[in-house]
Amino acid sequence: MRRLEFGDMVFYAATGLVLILLLWLRFLEARAGLWGAWVLWIAWAAFLVTRYRRGRTTKGQNARSARGAMQEQSTTTGGKS
Repeated sequence: MRRLEFGDMVFYAATGLVLILLLWLRFLEARAGLWGAWVLWIAWAAFLVTRYRRGRTTKGQNARSARGAMQEQSTTTGGKS
């Protein structure tokens, strides 16, 4: 699965806000106040931020493990690639 980039996260958060507010105003406004849509959007944005942060830490771990494998290979081959 593709990692979530920062621009993707911002786009999905903004699009999610518009869609949530439109659907809320159309179907749920009579039963619940608009604050519920904001709470739902905050939960959606928090989900996106955690996915983004998890992708960045995984990316960093992959880079570190690849760097370690390269160093290990160079020491076993006597420094020659």
